[in-house]
Amino acid sequence: MNKTVLVQYIFSLNDAEIKNFRHWLASPFFNNRQELILLYNWIVDCGKNNIEITKSAAFDHVFPTKKYNDQQLRLIMSYLLKQLKQFLIWQKLQENEIDQQVYLLDNLRKRGLEKAFKKQWKKTAQIIEKNPNKNQRYYFNHYQIQLENYAFLKRYVRERKMPLQEIDKTFTIFSISTILKWHCNILTHKSVTQEEYDTRFLDQVLAYLKDGYHENIPAIQVYYQAYQALITRNEAHYQKLKTAILTYFYQFSTEEIRDIILLAINFCIKKLNSGESDFLKEVFAWYKKGLNTNIFIINGELSRFTYNNMVLAGLKLTDFEWTGKFIQQYKTYINKDYQHDTYYYNLALWHQFQHQYEEVQLLLRKVTFKDVLHALHAKRILLKIYYETDEIKALDSLLDSIKIYLYRHKNLGYHKNNYLKLVRYTQKLIRLNPHDMAMKLKLKKEIEEEKSLLEKAWFLQQLN
Repeated sequence: MNKTVLVQYIFSLNDAEIKNFRHWLASPFFNNRQELILLYNWIVDCGKNNIEITKSAAFDHVFPTKKYNDQQLRLIMSYLLKQLKQFLIWQKLQENEIDQQVYLLDNLRKRGLEKAFKKQWKKTAQIIEKNPNKNQRYYFNHYQIQLENYAFLKRYVRERKMPLQEIDKTFTIFSISTILKWHCNILTHKSVTQEEYDTRFLDQVLAYLKDGYHENIPAIQVYYQAYQALITRNEAHYQKLKTAILTYFYQFSTEEIRDIILLAINFCIKKLNSGESDFLKEVFAWYKKGLNTNIFIINGELSRFTYNNMVLAGLKLTDFEWTGKFIQQYKTYINKDYQHDTYYYNLALWHQFQHQYEEVQLLLRKVTFKDVLHALHAKRILLKIYYETDEIKALDSLLDSIKIYLYRHKNLGYHKNNYLKLVRYTQKLIRLNPHDMAMKLKLKKEIEEEKSLLEKAWFLQQLN
């Protein structure tokens, strides 16, 4: 019974929601079935006390004097699930005042309450304007109330000017900004998948914006510059994106500005992979910005990928003191399922960058690597250690194990090619005669011309 939708729903509730839903069920307005309250409280108690939940036990608790009836239990479970869904919908509605106001406008209009509608419309418009966020949702909310106003005027005040221009403007801005936003996400997603997307409408949007339309609309300009930067890899678009983010930072919700900063970081990482090392400072600055404004902490957790990337950026910039403090201070924010591996992996990385190789190998032995990319990164660390300590046999064996690992895991996207290239160039480095200057220069030139090569700077350092 633990795997039923009902139990999973209930187990997802936090303490406040458990209490509030109990009040919901106790209200005769919502529920007049006492058995729903009994079943709900029993499931909650079982969850808190780690008691196994079975259908027979549930039925005995709700109907202690009756013989087990599966159909009757299923019916009660269905009623309880329906109530819980209604509660969650109601709870979500309480979080968004504007949605409430729009529903009220719709209700007043349909009831023919003209005076009340006009007063409520002005109030709703003021609430929307007071909201600091000027993202897609802002324009969609304006579009919604303009639609209500149009429907009201069309029915009750026909001779007045209709808000058609406002409807067209707000919907156009909402549509364009949303299209740009999702195509930015598509570009990011395409780096790990070969899936193709239809961009015909996007092409028309880009041509339209090229003429300078909506230059002062944050919701459009941020995503327009982000898309142009990602698709062209042009630094001029990145600088415009950076300016737009810093200018309009507080005009987006926490969740959205985090995603926008990750788009900027994504551009910088592509530049880094192409050998433009100056962008490392940009990456580090963005991560610090996100950390200082608390946008990377989501429901009390910091993504292990963000944690990894911040550590790596700090280490590559040789800011060991800041990075060491960060590793310790933020380890408890990592999801508990990955906390152990993530912490010890990054601590090993911290020692590796300071050439403390014995500590590195001791720390890596403590890691089991549930995460595929963590496992590959660890192999990458050992690769450098084995080469620098002249353990060539161990290095040869490691390179073979990396190739086997890559072909075993099929959904690695561009990571697979990057690591195969790492293996190939490491093998070339091993076979290179250190006294053959001509071959050394040839390999150096080959590496310099690689647009995307993991540890490019390290390879060049070894050759120098």
